[in-house]
Amino acid sequence: MKADELLPFARAIKKSFPALGIGAAGGLGPVTIGLVKPLVKEFPDLSIDAQGQLRESGSILDPVDWDMAGVYLAQAIRLFS
Repeated sequence: MKADELLPFARAIKKSFPALGIGAAGGLGPVTIGLVKPLVKEFPDLSIDAQGQLRESGSILDPVDWDMAGVYLAQAIRLFS
């Protein structure tokens, strides 16, 4: 994810549809959560999503690794604080 490149699109969406929330997804996990920092800075109500990166194998078919999910959640809370 290249958040800096997504910023103009997020701004345009927010300008055209101010009531619409902005979300970011795609490869986010405990190691990559920091990639959304530029978006969070400008959109503090940003929604984020993580799935594959919360599984040790990376496969959506495998169960969530709750230790990884806990690390992700803690890092997300710090990022949004």
